[in-house]
Amino acid sequence: MNKYADEFYATFQELARKYSAEKVWQDVIYACALTQSVFLRSQDKSGHEKIDRIMEQYSEEEQYKIMSLYANIMDALQENPGQDFLGEMYHRLDLQKSEKGQFFTPYDVCKLMTLLSLSTENLAGEISQKGYVTVSDPACGSGALLLSFYETVREMGITGYQVLAVAQDVDRSAALMCYLQLSVLFIPAIVIVGNSITNPGIDPQNEVWYTPAYNVYHWHYERYHIGEGTDLRIAVNKESGGKV
Repeated sequence: MNKYADEFYATFQELARKYSAEKVWQDVIYACALTQSVFLRSQDKSGHEKIDRIMEQYSEEEQYKIMSLYANIMDALQENPGQDFLGEMYHRLDLQKSEKGQFFTPYDVCKLMTLLSLSTENLAGEISQKGYVTVSDPACGSGALLLSFYETVREMGITGYQVLAVAQDVDRSAALMCYLQLSVLFIPAIVIVGNSITNPGIDPQNEVWYTPAYNVYHWHYERYHIGEGTDLRIAVNKESGGKV
């Protein structure tokens, strides 16, 4: 593990001495995800109020520790995008839910899978024809497979903004971990909290998050026609912004 992981682990354990580890994790991930979601929407009072409500549960010193955890996540991913930082921390802190069979695929395994399955010629051809490609993970966990996909695409010389990720997971914390990491790396993505079997995609019962890069690159179907005849016609999500 690197220095950022060690710092994250030590700081998290300090917070978990007073509060349950699961509560701390959920609060940290939710607050950080909200911080990313309002990054380009400073006028979003609702998002800022939700962040404030989370932080108000903690003392000033504890709030500083939460902010340092956020900094660890940012620094770790920006220094090395080729990793599943939060997924590894989740397992290192023993927070995975074994009763649900929850186990995040190691990043190296995901990278091998993408290397074996992707073709530069096929991807370039599809982008040349349509202007974009999409990649979907209906059980995304912390997003390791999508992160490895984007790393492989960059290595192939394909511009990241030409690829849209659609991720979904029934576990809210896992989905927000995925959202947070994709957001920090400025990857265009739609991340959905919901059951991908009973309620796949942008369903009214699901919670939908859009990364800052999604909004910056105007990833909506009026431009790319990705939603014609599909559930993507359902529009704005008040919590995380964005338009589909």
